[in-house]
Amino acid sequence: MKIIHIISGLGPGGAQVVLKRILEADNSNSHTVISMMDKGIYGEKIQNLNVPIYELGFPKGKIKLKGLIKLYKILKKEKPDVVQTWMYHADLVGGIVARLAGIKNIFWNLRNSSFTIKTQSLNTMIVAKLCALLSKIIPKKIIINSYEGKNFHYQLGYQSKMYVINNGYTNKDYIDKKKSLSTFSFGMLARWDPQKDYNNLLSSIAYFKSLDEFKEISKKIKVNFVLAGHRINEDNSKLRKIINDLKINDLVKLVGDYNEEDIDDFYKSIDAHVLSSRSEGFPNVIAESMRAGVPNISTKVGDAEKIINDTGWIVEPRNKIKLANAFIEALEMYKNNESEWEKLKIKSNKRINLEYNISKMIDSFNQLWNSSNKNKGFKIFHIISGLGSGGAQTILARLVKNEKKFSHTIISFIDFGDYEKFFKKEGIKLIKLNMKKGKFSLKGFLTLCKIIKEERPDIIQTWMYHADFLGGLVGRFYKIEKIFWNIRNSNLKREWASISTIVISRICAYLSNSIPTKIISCSKKSKDVHIEFGYKEEKISIINNGYDTSQMIFKNKNRDKIFKIGMLARWDPQKDYLNLAKSLIHFNKLTKRKWIVYLAGDKIDKNNKKLLEIFEHKELKNNIIYDGMISDIASFFDKIDLHILSSAGNEGFPNVVAEAMGFGVPCISTDVGDSKYIIDKYGWLVPVKSPKELANKINLASEEYFLNESEWENRRFNSRNHVTSKFTLNNMVKKYINIWES
Repeated sequence: MKIIHIISGLGPGGAQVVLKRILEADNSNSHTVISMMDKGIYGEKIQNLNVPIYELGFPKGKIKLKGLIKLYKILKKEKPDVVQTWMYHADLVGGIVARLAGIKNIFWNLRNSSFTIKTQSLNTMIVAKLCALLSKIIPKKIIINSYEGKNFHYQLGYQSKMYVINNGYTNKDYIDKKKSLSTFSFGMLARWDPQKDYNNLLSSIAYFKSLDEFKEISKKIKVNFVLAGHRINEDNSKLRKIINDLKINDLVKLVGDYNEEDIDDFYKSIDAHVLSSRSEGFPNVIAESMRAGVPNISTKVGDAEKIINDTGWIVEPRNKIKLANAFIEALEMYKNNESEWEKLKIKSNKRINLEYNISKMIDSFNQLWNSSNKNKGFKIFHIISGLGSGGAQTILARLVKNEKKFSHTIISFIDFGDYEKFFKKEGIKLIKLNMKKGKFSLKGFLTLCKIIKEERPDIIQTWMYHADFLGGLVGRFYKIEKIFWNIRNSNLKREWASISTIVISRICAYLSNSIPTKIISCSKKSKDVHIEFGYKEEKISIINNGYDTSQMIFKNKNRDKIFKIGMLARWDPQKDYLNLAKSLIHFNKLTKRKWIVYLAGDKIDKNNKKLLEIFEHKELKNNIIYDGMISDIASFFDKIDLHILSSAGNEGFPNVVAEAMGFGVPCISTDVGDSKYIIDKYGWLVPVKSPKELANKINLASEEYFLNESEWENRRFNSRNHVTSKFTLNNMVKKYINIWES
């Protein structure tokens, strides 16, 4: 998509920082930036990203007819799919001109969570009210970076099409500062602005200095406050006068502004960050300092409390006493409990990496932009053997729910199965051919021919061998230009596949050069197996399964004396529950720890006599809990510490491994499909049908859980981070779109 960003200016500010991050991280769209003023400090940085920039030359807070005409001409010439405006003046001017230029997909961006005449100019307040009046007719959707800001703009009169997208950051390790316990530096990085309320901060420092607790602490710890930001320097006479009048010169150091590239130097110089603001939306500096491993003390403004959560201190704004008391609490922890302070630093870093990462933000922007850019004339027909439970069906469901650019229709050979309600709820058209499982139906085949002939889809996307074969033949016969197959198996031996499946896959291998435009494989293992089987290598592209990482909540778990193991897998020889049972018997001999196993999946319940026989061993039966088929996988992963996949083979891209890791559950898996690639270095891999080796790894995990809490928590965090950065739903959808459009 071609996206044009219109922004009030490119000087210092949160909106400019976020825009730059989007331009750096989003490779799926073409971007252009229009600054209503000049290039500011961010213009050169954006140009270095090979992003075109236009300047309209408006004086600050004023509009020029020449600039409006230039903006109109740019939009008419570029014909963007989406216009994304940033901040009130750009929302108003950019929105109106874009609408006059015939652009329908206009998105506004709001960042304030409140304002008064003391924190905003009268001009800005008037423009904001005008935007509220026009919010129903100009923007398709309104993006805001904080929940506090959303509530505020509702009250201001904005219409109810606001979507919260929090600021996102690239992952980074926290800054490990080994400092002497004899010094402690509070810091605040904020420009000179009434909104930041330096009066409150400096008054609280003066009050803090008067406290007996400070006098006692200062005997052992040298405390100072390092203040940084635009105009936070000795040349600011108003700021220097406040400091002199309060007699806190000995505690306060003014260090001026920091370049973006040097910001870590500031965070290295402080132990805790303070924000004393009276008004904020989504305070970037809190997230950025936490990302560096710096605990925060903040006034309760904007989304500050939501960001900090349990990693720091929140106080009421404009209350010097409570802010000073928070300084004391932080110093007491630093002085008396070094290990707790270190945990707070790590928790701060992890919270931003997990909950506010750049991938989440980019995914959210793309979903909104794409949702407004539907091309309902472009038809994709998905042909699949059936819609029962299975990996292909799960991915198809995720794909059509989240891909909003094209029109989707699903044709099922047999029934609609488990997903019928889901697809109907999403407004997806379903067609049933009424074939019987594993049997060819001439009537069904002729029905398929009739549908393709009459509907003339632009693309046919088939799923699994029988659909690849029949759907591909029919599509090619009726000269559908784009036909895409989907392959998912990683073992085509008689042990795992029926004779009919093997025969059909052999025929597909022979036809792979002439029928499909491309062949999509969910895993590298599956690709390699099919190449050996005779499939045309040049046509196979890998698209890994993707997950809605926003639904994968990382929770801090209460540790107890029982190690909780889980396996979520249907009843199938492929899953090799016997291997799991044997490994648990060996594990029980190795450990002195208490343990329990939760088993879940289709037919994994006490009605399954064969399953019960496998786990009837006296060392097992009291340690096994059968959860059966579950609909809420989050609750399953919440209650276990370790997930095991004991499969014997024929896994392509084992969803359950990625899902468990996404919830912060470390995994052990047999070496099947792409499990090695998913787990990487964050869990354990064992050969198939090797119960003793599996038992050893379970024991290794158990000992780490009980004896090395920090290592185990790092493993949990890294497992989740690996999945949520590599296997996102948005990334999968984008890759399908790219292949379909190629």
